[in-house]
Amino acid sequence: MARTVTRLLEAPGGGSNEGGPTSGNRPAMLLGKIQSGKTRSFIGIIAKAFDKGVDFAIVLTKGTSALSEQTMRRITADFRGAIEDENVLVYDIMHLPKNLTRYHLGKKIIVVAKKQKDNLKRIFEALRNHYPDLQTKRLLIIDDEADYASLTYRRNTDTDELEPGKIARWVDDLRSATASTSFLQVTATPYSLYLQPSDAADTPLFHPVRPAFTELLPTHSTYVGGDFFFGEADDETSPAHFVYEEVSQDEREVLKKSDGRVFRLAQALTSTRIAVLRHALLTFVVATCTRRLQQEAAGIKRQRYSFIVHTEHSRGSHSWQASVVGAVIEAFVKAARDNPAILEELIKTSWLDLQRSMSLSGEPVPAFPDVLSAVRSALDGGELMVTVVNSDNQVRDQLDEEGQLRLDAP
Repeated sequence: MARTVTRLLEAPGGGSNEGGPTSGNRPAMLLGKIQSGKTRSFIGIIAKAFDKGVDFAIVLTKGTSALSEQTMRRITADFRGAIEDENVLVYDIMHLPKNLTRYHLGKKIIVVAKKQKDNLKRIFEALRNHYPDLQTKRLLIIDDEADYASLTYRRNTDTDELEPGKIARWVDDLRSATASTSFLQVTATPYSLYLQPSDAADTPLFHPVRPAFTELLPTHSTYVGGDFFFGEADDETSPAHFVYEEVSQDEREVLKKSDGRVFRLAQALTSTRIAVLRHALLTFVVATCTRRLQQEAAGIKRQRYSFIVHTEHSRGSHSWQASVVGAVIEAFVKAARDNPAILEELIKTSWLDLQRSMSLSGEPVPAFPDVLSAVRSALDGGELMVTVVNSDNQVRDQLDEEGQLRLDAP
């Protein structure tokens, strides 16, 4: 982070790949893999930039209220000490007060805004109408998910000329909104940005968005990402070899919508139409119980886990899938009471499947009777909770104070 800030704010000028200082017209890139800690890293960069003389930071998030809320909570949690000491103020742009005094404006300020019309209009309204003094501040713009909404064009139906989309234009205008601006793009998918011209003369519609330099965010030694799931999948000595299981097109069709001619919820335990989903759900329960047994044996706090089913965008599909998942879990619970031998066989299949991965990774393998008892206890004790997450309000309600998904059941 320190090196990124140095290159971002202080490095001597150079060629297109030599560093900064960056400006509104000369962006930098923080490139990190999915779930590699990009948010935590750019929060650290903001803190270090404040130490280096930056006064004002704007964080642009993807255009959803949920992500904006998550980012707000993460920033607030990480800056809690500085906020309590009255050194830093953090605002969602949609809730920025209009009565801040010189006292407030003398603090370090972080504003979070979605890349969305009303949010961006509020930024310019604050800079031009309410707090023009902010235009004299040294500004750091963090464009999170920088490939999203930053490069859009449309053809003007009146002039037949190509022009930028409104969101892209406003983001572009923001880069020259203060006397001194540094611009950091953050993403895991930078391809459209690298393909842009690097010279402003070649981009009359926009300032350049091609990075002047790129900082790669390192990953920790146990990071699991695309290299694991795809690069190691053919390696029979890697646990990745046993991870992937294809879902047939027929099963995906069953999960799109209810059709009693093809599948009924009463068949949740036996139907071959949802065989992969059923196996995945039970394997998840077996895996979490196994992991919690391992944690208990190691004397560390037992963790909670989540399983995501995401195959369709349609809310109707989400509702149907929740019904299917709920029916499968109910079938497991009923089998635990009425047909324990059937459930034991299913659990053993999942346990043997997981055992192959644990053996390759050197993990201790709990005895099957212990796993069986833990799974039965989890099912009978109501330790599984099914939730549909497909609206901003629902997501906001399920975030903890640090902006992470709150896990209310094991």
